[in-house]
Amino acid sequence: MDIHVRETVTPRLIAELTEGRLDAAIVALPTDEPGLTEAALFTEDMVLVRPEKDAGGPPVTRDDLSAMRLLLLEEGHCFRDQALSFCNINPTRPREGLDGSSLSTLVQMVGAGIGVTLIPDMAVEVETRSAPVCITRFQAPCPTRTVGLVWRKSNPMGHALTEIAEIIRKTAQAEPRDG
Repeated sequence: MDIHVRETVTPRLIAELTEGRLDAAIVALPTDEPGLTEAALFTEDMVLVRPEKDAGGPPVTRDDLSAMRLLLLEEGHCFRDQALSFCNINPTRPREGLDGSSLSTLVQMVGAGIGVTLIPDMAVEVETRSAPVCITRFQAPCPTRTVGLVWRKSNPMGHALTEIAEIIRKTAQAEPRDG
């Protein structure tokens, strides 16, 4: 197999999969695409990133988030949709917030005191190391997302992709996580 790693928004990945320009992609599940096979790889928590001055502050609930200036990724990012869903915010309702093109940008904006954001647990170590921020984990119900490998049902490499998904799943389970 010749593996190329590229990052882009989920709708583009799904389009390239269905058009046959990609064989497989790692995305947040579910995709709700009937022509795709989905293999769940792992589920991870979302965490709240707040300015460092808020460290040790009271726990934040889902209801608290709707009153905060929530910084999100730009439209088209599935993580944006997941954050809006957890916060119970209508994605079509106009928001007074700022959008970023990457998690790094959002975390830096939080460090500058502009607002708060949610990021996936896997991004905490890398994205927060150079910003004056603190991480807050949610109490139940904690926001989570499931990440999976997807491919066309008609892909002749389906069996090999199923094996790759199992290898990734086992590796993800073996990795120690803070959360």
